[in-house]
Amino acid sequence: GLVPGYQKGALHKKVPRPRDFGRLVKAIADEVKPMLTIADGIVAMEGDGPSSGTPVALGILAASEDPFALDMRLCDLLRIPRKSVPYLRPLLDDSAYASLVTELPPEWKALQPLRFKLPSTLKTRLIPQWAARLISPLLWIRPAFDNARCVRCGRCAKACPMDILRLKVEGGKAEGVPRLAVPSKCIGCCCCHELCPVKAVAMRQSPLLRLARAMGASGERTLLVDADLRRPQARPVKAGGGFQFDRDGKDLTRAIHRCVGVGKCRADTQATGGFMCPSYQASKDERHVTRGRARVLQEATNGRLISGLTAKEVRESLDLCLSCKACSADCPAGVDIAAFKSEVLHRTYRNRLRPRDHYVLGWLPRWTRLLARLRLVIPAVNAALRIRPLARLVLAVGGLDARRKLAAFAPVGFRHWWKREGAVGQGLPPGDGPAAGLRRPVVLWVDSFSDGIDPAVPQAAVELLRRAGYDVIVPEAAACCGLTWISTGQLDGAKRQLSHLMGVLAPYATAGIPIMGLEPSCTGVLRSDLGHLFPDDPRAHAIGAATVTLAELLTDPSTAPDPQVWQMPDLTGVTAVVQPHCHHHSVMGFERDVALLEAAGASLQVLAGCCGLAGNFGMQRGHYDMSVAVAEQALLPALRAASADTIYLADGFSCRTQAEQLAGVRGQALAQLLAEKTR
Repeated sequence: GLVPGYQKGALHKKVPRPRDFGRLVKAIADEVKPMLTIADGIVAMEGDGPSSGTPVALGILAASEDPFALDMRLCDLLRIPRKSVPYLRPLLDDSAYASLVTELPPEWKALQPLRFKLPSTLKTRLIPQWAARLISPLLWIRPAFDNARCVRCGRCAKACPMDILRLKVEGGKAEGVPRLAVPSKCIGCCCCHELCPVKAVAMRQSPLLRLARAMGASGERTLLVDADLRRPQARPVKAGGGFQFDRDGKDLTRAIHRCVGVGKCRADTQATGGFMCPSYQASKDERHVTRGRARVLQEATNGRLISGLTAKEVRESLDLCLSCKACSADCPAGVDIAAFKSEVLHRTYRNRLRPRDHYVLGWLPRWTRLLARLRLVIPAVNAALRIRPLARLVLAVGGLDARRKLAAFAPVGFRHWWKREGAVGQGLPPGDGPAAGLRRPVVLWVDSFSDGIDPAVPQAAVELLRRAGYDVIVPEAAACCGLTWISTGQLDGAKRQLSHLMGVLAPYATAGIPIMGLEPSCTGVLRSDLGHLFPDDPRAHAIGAATVTLAELLTDPSTAPDPQVWQMPDLTGVTAVVQPHCHHHSVMGFERDVALLEAAGASLQVLAGCCGLAGNFGMQRGHYDMSVAVAEQALLPALRAASADTIYLADGFSCRTQAEQLAGVRGQALAQLLAEKTR
C-alpha cells in the first residue's frame, strides 16, 4: 500500500528492467522497515494477475518480521525458484539468508499445494540474462486484445506506464480495441494484462521467444512431473456424518476422482440396455452428463471453487441429476453421482433452512403416516387436491411444479388392512397350499409409498406369496428406508430412519429369513445405501444380504417355492411394455425379472432408460421439462405405439405415476400381474 494505484506504473516506466525493478522494491522495503509483513493466502490468485487469475482456496496465512524471508519461504511453498523473483535474486548470496534452506519445515509441508499455476509471463523471464541482452530486440512480449471480450473501459490505457496504449473515441464513445501506438516502447510489464477486468488482454510473445521456450531455454522447471495431472491437486475430504464412501477409504475426494473421463456416459447405450445418463441423452449438454458433473466436483475438491463442495456452481451442476444411480452400474469406474448429489446437499444445508420441496417431498413418509392416523380426513384431502386451482396453489407453495398432479392417498393403508384383514389370510381359499407349519417364512417389507399411497401392490404380494406356499410375515412396527431423506440430502434424518429400520429387520435377517421389498428404489436402499451409510454396522450388511426382489425370491433355488405347491402361471398371450426402475437396473439388476416373465411365455418390450420422474426429481420446480424430455427417450414413444391389449408393467411407483400423468396409462407391478394370473 506504499505505492498506491497507477503510481506503480510510473515506477515501471522509470525502472523498466526486471532486475533493476527488483532492487527498487527491496530499497522501498529497506526504507520502510515494516514491523510485520502478512501474506494472506486463505484465498490466493493463481495464474495471470489480479484480474485475469483464478481464485484458489489455499487456506494459508503467513507472517514474518522479515518480508524477504517470508517471500522466500512462500516461493518454496509454491515451488517457485527464488532466483526467478527479481528482488530476491540479489539476496541469495546474502549471509543473512544463506541459512534459510529451501527444504520446507514439516508444518509448512502440510500446507503445500501439489500444484499452483504460475503467471504465464513468469516463464518468459527465466531466459538467462546474458542471452536476453544479446537478442533483446528479438525477444519481446506485448499485449494482444480480444475484440469480442473487450468492453472499451480504458483501464488498460490508464494503467500503461509508457502511455503507449491508444483507444479510439468518437462522439464520446470508445470504438474498437486499444492499440499500441509505439510497439517498440512496450516494456512488457503486463500491467494491461493483469488489470483488465474481463480478461481481454493476452500477452503475445515474439516467435523467437516462443521457440526459446519450446527448446527449454529457460533452464528451470517450476512444477513437478505430476503438476498438470488433475488428481494430485486434490486434498482428502474425509467422510462426515453422511455417506462414508467405504469403497474409497472413506475419502470423498477419492470417490469423486473415480471418473477418469472415459466418456461412456455420453454414449447412447439404450440399444444394449444401458440407462446412463438420462439427463445427457435428453439434453445433449455436457454440463448434464456424469463426466461433466464429476469434473465440477473435482474442481471443488481441487480448490478451484472457493466454497468447495457447497459452492453454488456444484449445486447447479447437480441440479438436473435424476439420482437414477445408473452411473454407479453402467460407468466402468463405478462413479455414483446420486450419492455425491445427496452428500453435497447434506453438507450444504445441514443445520440450515432448506428449500421447501425438501420438507414437502423429503418428509413425505411422515405426511402419509400422519394422514394414516387421521383416516377420516383422507377422502376430503383427496377431493380437495382434485380441484385443479387448489392443487396448483399447493404445488406452488410446496416448491413443486404446478403442471404436476399430486398422488391420491389411500383411504385404507396396507398396514391398517393387514391388521384388520390380511393377517388372518383373507382371500386365500381354505386348504390352499401347505399347512401353516410347513410354509417357508418370508418377511414382506412394505415401504411408505406402498403402504400409504398404493396398498394394492403389497396386498397382491400377500395373496401371491401365500398361494406359493410362503408364510408371510409383516413386522408389527413400520420401518421406513429414508429414501426421500437421502434423495434430498437430509442424511442425518435418513440415518435416523434407517437406525430404526435395522432394529426392526435385523432379527429376521440374522435368522436367515429373506426380506422381500416391493418398491425398487426402497429395496435398493437396503441393498446399497444402507451399507454405505453404516459400513461398520454388521446389521446393515446382514439386511442387505437378506433383501430380495420378488423375482429373486421366486427364482433363487434357496428361496424358490416348492414346484409341487406352486408354479409360475402361464403368461402366453401376455404382451407387456416393461419399464425397469432405474435403481432396480443399477442395484439389483433386472435380468431375473426378464427371465422369469419370458420363461412363463410373456412377450416383452423391455425399455432402457429412466422414466423421467425419478422420485422427487420430476415433481420439483424447474425439473418438469427435463422430466418429460427423458420420458420421450423411450417410455412415451413405447406407450404411444403399444396396442390396446398391451399391459404396462412397472414395479416403480414413480414409473407408474409418470406413465399415468403423461400418457394416461395405468401400470401394474409384477406382484399384481402374477397374483391376477394365479387366481
